[in-house]
Amino acid sequence: MNNYGILLNELGFDEGLINPLRANYLQDIARLLFPDWGGGHLDSQRAFTVTYRMQQDKNLDYHFDDSEVTLNVCLGKQFEE
Repeated sequence: MNNYGILLNELGFDEGLINPLRANYLQDIARLLFPDWGGGHLDSQRAFTVTYRMQQDKNLDYHFDDSEVTLNVCLGKQFEE
């Protein structure tokens, strides 16, 4: 995790928001888009939010997501370069 992010389960979002979102919406989409990679059987998640800025976390280490499906949602409004 980078220095400017937090896991949403630490804020209590899993039961009321993230679990229903996965079970009722994302699993159906993943089933259609990724049938050969287990899209219809999503049973867990690791939801987090993170902020990226020009002068922060310049040296994020190389990594990969160990998941069948990754969904990134951008909540920004204004972008440059």
